[in-house]
Amino acid sequence: MKNLYALNEKKCLIHIGSAKKELKEKYTCCNCGSELIARKGKIKAHHFSHKSEGNCSYESYLHKVSKIKFHEIYTQCLKNKKPFYVEYKTKLTCVSCKTIDNINIECKLKDKIGRFDLTKYFDKISIEKGVNGFIADVLLKSSLKGDEILIEFAVTHKCEEKKLQSGLRIIEIQLKNENDLKFIDFKYISLSNKNIELFNFNVNHKIDQLIKPRKCNQKFEFFSILKDNTAMKVKKTMSNIILDIEEDKYKHFEVLKKQEDEYTGLDFIDLVKDYADKDKSFKNCYACRFAVKRNRPDTYSDLVCKRMRQGIRNSNTGSNCDKYWKFQSPYLQN
Repeated sequence: MKNLYALNEKKCLIHIGSAKKELKEKYTCCNCGSELIARKGKIKAHHFSHKSEGNCSYESYLHKVSKIKFHEIYTQCLKNKKPFYVEYKTKLTCVSCKTIDNINIECKLKDKIGRFDLTKYFDKISIEKGVNGFIADVLLKSSLKGDEILIEFAVTHKCEEKKLQSGLRIIEIQLKNENDLKFIDFKYISLSNKNIELFNFNVNHKIDQLIKPRKCNQKFEFFSILKDNTAMKVKKTMSNIILDIEEDKYKHFEVLKKQEDEYTGLDFIDLVKDYADKDKSFKNCYACRFAVKRNRPDTYSDLVCKRMRQGIRNSNTGSNCDKYWKFQSPYLQN
């Protein structure tokens, strides 16, 4: 075993980088209590090694040193009134467009990540403390309201399911080696750390007019009918949509709603046919009984006009066609 941590003569945890051989201090293993030797040569990586080979387990040592290190650093923060942060998530939903006529949508925005100083609230810390029938590796507790957070270090075994489902707030840290303990030195528990998981913490949800529509650059699929009966389905930012609406460009428009970040609106053909049923003055080849799909679409058109016997480059040409005859079926003929 090549340990990076040992207990000095004052029973405080020390990193090999801080050990000074010239002081001839005695070091012991925090797990088995055996004497350790500080190896700080010029060839091999610096480490502590057991003076005598025994049955000490690296997994047990890593689990033990993580509890001691967290307890020491957090206690120092409490004593010196220094922060020890944990990140938290706030879900954001913008409803700025909820009341705009013919839009009526709300958008889930990117989660906001904030931070909270644990020492401002949890002013007590203990190792291997019992709570509600469970033993916490490290227990943080508030003397004000009695709230608790369990800090669990998982080396070979993760938290049992029963503990996770207890409703207790748990921060679980998975460990492979001492490098996974660096977050303790930084005094920062980050949600971006893949080795750290939070259980049973409430997630805030803020619903408000978070972005002004005129400044919103989020894109939506947008179906519109211009005043000359030209039909379009494009992706546009909300700011451009609002600008076009204010300029009164459309006789009809739809901002296609989003669900779980996937567009759920109808395709262009369905949208055209649906609007044609509502507006008798609207004409489009997709809504005409003379337009049929090609068996083998060419590079510019997937439609053929049976009446004109030619391909249709743009379905909007039907708006000026004197042969237009609205098709009643919900689908085009094949």
